Amino acid sequence: MLNQMNKLILIGITLFFAFQLNAQALKEREVPSPVKTQVAKLYPQATKISWEEEDGFYEASFLTDEKETSLILSIDGTLVSTETEIDKSALPGGVISYVSMHHPGSSTMKAFKITDLKGRVKYEVEVDDIDYLFDHKGVFLSQQDDDDNDVETDDDRG
Repeated sequence: MLNQMNKLILIGITLFFAFQLNAQALKEREVPSPVKTQVAKLYPQATKISWEEEDGFYEASFLTDEKETSLILSIDGTLVSTETEIDKSALPGGVISYVSMHHPGSSTMKAFKITDLKGRVKYEVEVDDIDYLFDHKGVFLSQQDDDDNDVETDDDRG
């Protein structure tokens, strides 16, 4: 059971980033009832929810307190991960420096905190069509260019 849960978490996190590029928009009536019920339970104040589906996982995106929030759920309504927009000042040390060094000159940046089923945290920073992913300590994990789906990890940088 634990291995299956770990597998679900890994798949969910992977799909979370795949949703950014390959998700299929859905109408609310196309979303399974357990998924809608769980979103309503977790965020009763959420309105104007946009829905997407990819490989059997569902993403609900909406605004909470004027911040973007996205939930990834399995078909049975199990919450796989949550992505919440945060202020740049809430990022772990080194993230801003890393992004500035590898993407100089950009003034537009969005920051998100990603929390998985077990409460593990990662951070995503979006800068001019590039998504940078960092662990909970602010250590660079990967980047994804929204235009061509390339993924570069720290190992690729040499």
